[in-house]
Amino acid sequence: PTKGVDQLLRSFLALPSGRAELRIAGKGEPEYEANLKKMTKERADVQWLGFMPPEEFFKAVDVLVVPSLWQDPAPMVVLEAMGNGVPVLGARRGGIPELVGEAGWVFDPDKPGDLEAHLRRCLGDPAEVKVMSQRARERAKLFSSENMLSSYLRIYESLLKESAR
Repeated sequence: PTKGVDQLLRSFLALPSGRAELRIAGKGEPEYEANLKKMTKERADVQWLGFMPPEEFFKAVDVLVVPSLWQDPAPMVVLEAMGNGVPVLGARRGGIPELVGEAGWVFDPDKPGDLEAHLRRCLGDPAEVKVMSQRARERAKLFSSENMLSSYLRIYESLLKESAR
């Protein structure tokens, strides 16, 4: 439930059938997952993929939706998506907005209809999605191991210089 999949489903099901496909990867608590699947039994445009290798999943999606309801500090899936050129539509929770930056969109899970409006925006403007895909690839470079390590080293060096004074 903290992943927000039920909110994503309600928002997607409010869209006209056949406008897009929703592919849900991963596993959840069996009872919760079964209840979610009941919500979509009449919709062929919702696919339950279970676990699959990330590189396969990202090849199969145009936008990754991260509808977390908890204050997720730094979900790796956001960085993985951007590294694969997949823009992110993420919840305004925890570190998600900071990771997404200008390489996607952020919605407020406490604002009714906000996720649905953003889904409609993505569907209505494929050119914007394409631009965000390019931005995602570029933004992912900021979080490369090399960049992260170099940032940590700069911070440690400045702290060492400061403590030596």
